[in-house]
Amino acid sequence: MRLNQYYIDQKLENGGGLNGHDQNIDIQIENKFTALNKYAGKHEGINWGSVRNKNEELYINNTAYSSDMNSENWKALSSVI
Repeated sequence: MRLNQYYIDQKLENGGGLNGHDQNIDIQIENKFTALNKYAGKHEGINWGSVRNKNEELYINNTAYSSDMNSENWKALSSVI
């Protein structure tokens, strides 16, 4: 039996993401996002996502990178996992 496992990349700043503003502290996040997306595309069954906080709730994105936390690419983590 294979468990549904996720690789999650997260870098959070204290109090981050208030009102949808990007509080990302990782200047390489877009490069990491692209690399993980390519890797997952080559290997079937890999679940991954970049996680950020917004208004004290966690959001995940694994489609197209956007620093705008109000982008439709960011989904509530609780709705995905």
